Amino acid sequence: PTATPTQPTGVPKPADFPTATSVGPATDPTVVYTGPCTVTTDGLVIADRIVNCRSTGLVIANGTTGVVIRDSVVNGGVFTEFTPVDPRLEGDAHPLVFTVESSLLYAGTGSGNDRAVGFGHFIVRDSLLHGSHSGGWAHNKAIIVDSYITTDGTDGHQSGIRMLKNSTLRGNTIYCNPLIGSTGNDTSGCSASAVFYREFGTPTNLTIEGNYFPFDKATGGGYAATRFIDCQVRDDCTNIVFTGNLFDRGQGTDAGEFPNDAGDVWSGNYWTDGVPALSGQSR
Repeated sequence: PTATPTQPTGVPKPADFPTATSVGPATDPTVVYTGPCTVTTDGLVIADRIVNCRSTGLVIANGTTGVVIRDSVVNGGVFTEFTPVDPRLEGDAHPLVFTVESSLLYAGTGSGNDRAVGFGHFIVRDSLLHGSHSGGWAHNKAIIVDSYITTDGTDGHQSGIRMLKNSTLRGNTIYCNPLIGSTGNDTSGCSASAVFYREFGTPTNLTIEGNYFPFDKATGGGYAATRFIDCQVRDDCTNIVFTGNLFDRGQGTDAGEFPNDAGDVWSGNYWTDGVPALSGQSR
């Protein structure tokens, strides 16, 4: 018989990562936020509140910076007013627009806010990002740490998180919940739990470190846990560091798409049985 692999020292376990119930406010808020769904006040702090902006999301207006959402439940998600087609999103020197701490963010009811967070110059910590099309869209200068990122299984061609450049994913659980009623990897409605597409630019300067990519054996998941479409055939997907991540068995790591360009590193990634997880591998 084949011996069970010994878990290497220092390899993370699923229990080390956030769950949907381990993140968010320590105490559920009961007071409803009465401010506007478009925030125009620099440095505004929304704490211990229930925010109901389902149709638009809580939008931080252009030019507004330093907003903090803490220990709150936001129905509709949190977004910058500028989107991935706006030049203001591209500037690396732009000030931090908002920070989310220990909160529960749920996508709204319209196609414009079918994610829980977006689009750039923001930080999320210790929070639930629960979307329909995806948990969030981090186009530029975004940091998401120690959070649980997922979808609700109601949409097709979804992803757990979409990220492009100059951003960090660290210590998260990232799970694209397959389309309800589907089974298997190819027809589940999930592209992947984390996607880094060229549709709006070039994936570059990314740190994807110490995250967990679960897989539901009953319903399937994405084509692979992560996708770097077209990066493997180009030489401009640079400085992408993918280290210390953990994969559930039953899925692929990255469909063989991880780039091999300047500064790219794939190392120290594992399957949950302790076996090293390689780029392009399925188990």
